Amino acid sequence: MYIRLGSKVSDMINIDDAINIFEKDSSLITKASARLNEIVNTKYNEVIAYSKKIEKWSLFSIYAVTPIVIGFSIFYAIITTRSITKPLSLLSKTTKTIIDRPQKAILIPNVPAEIRALFKDFNEMSMRLNESGDKLAHSYKTLEEQKNFFDTILSNARDSILVMNKENIIEYMNHEASKNYGRAIGKYCYKAICNQPAPCTQSGIEEVTNGQTIKIERTLREKVYESYIIPFENPDKKISKMEILRDITERKQFQEELEKLSITDKLTDLYNRRYFDEALEKEVLRARRFKHDLSLMFIDIDKFKHFNDTYGHTEGDVVLQRMGQLIKEQVRNEVDIACRYGGEEFTIILPETASSSATAIADRLIGDFKSIKFHIHSKNETIQKTISIGIADINVSDGAKALLDNADKAMYEAKKLGGNRVCECRA
Repeated sequence: MYIRLGSKVSDMINIDDAINIFEKDSSLITKASARLNEIVNTKYNEVIAYSKKIEKWSLFSIYAVTPIVIGFSIFYAIITTRSITKPLSLLSKTTKTIIDRPQKAILIPNVPAEIRALFKDFNEMSMRLNESGDKLAHSYKTLEEQKNFFDTILSNARDSILVMNKENIIEYMNHEASKNYGRAIGKYCYKAICNQPAPCTQSGIEEVTNGQTIKIERTLREKVYESYIIPFENPDKKISKMEILRDITERKQFQEELEKLSITDKLTDLYNRRYFDEALEKEVLRARRFKHDLSLMFIDIDKFKHFNDTYGHTEGDVVLQRMGQLIKEQVRNEVDIACRYGGEEFTIILPETASSSATAIADRLIGDFKSIKFHIHSKNETIQKTISIGIADINVSDGAKALLDNADKAMYEAKKLGGNRVCECRA
């Protein structure tokens, strides 16, 4: 059987031959497929076998090799760690040793370069720390010596030294302050020192915040102190003050004695001429300002020069002293001002006293003095003396000098009339 392919007869093929060829080719393909399948199965089996072999080796690695690797790693880590921690442990021990007992340097062990560099840096730090420690110890010793030195000075100081904060609470007292006022640290200074329930003007700190030292005079517990208040700033920027109290009670008394001697007549214990001149000026101004009365009494012992020449200055001094005592008995304390003007002359300033009242006082003085009998031991005689008194008041005088001149003129007028009398200056 033939099949025509195309338009030509030559293009026709035999179907039987074609089928035979197809079957032949199919057989070849089947054989090739079978061979290929065989090869695939073989390779598959080989892969499966190899996989199982790999699996066995993997299990072996997991259960045998891995522990070995881990153990080796741990061993290596321990060795490596010890190579680091051992020097660091030595460094730590050395640090503690340096803290407890400073040393110059530490031994550098055989360690890696990085650790060696660390030891080298630590050695340098240790050296510097040791030098700083020596300097610090020296500074501390110096400060301690200075503290002990200043404590000794403050403890032996005769002045009372106190330190108060801004609230006037005592923070420090030296030995002298504690001896005088008791241990009062932590207490308010105005309570412990001044015995006052509230702050006084002298205990405030406002006046010293400008950095200026203040010097004042204080009277505490019947003693007079020269007080120096010195402000200073604490490290915490708070203002405190130090007060130095110097007992000047004896010096003050001595100064008062000197001042009293400078204005007092030594023989009669009355004021002297210097004090009289100053006092008269003040009293005249005061009387003018307030329009008050003011009288001046001028006293002279009659024939005193003759008495001195006859009986001597010693007996004359007795008369002067007795005259001074008599004047003190007649004048008002802390009001009238009695003075020895000079020689046998005496003056009495009588504030707020009219001339009529002054005359009454003068009459008593004349009578009392005349009644005194002076016994002269060297001649075994008894003598009586008299005085002449002149009185002037501010109403007939222009000022202190005029008042003195008028009283002096009135006294001489009394002498002209025979003495033992009082004369007033009349306008």
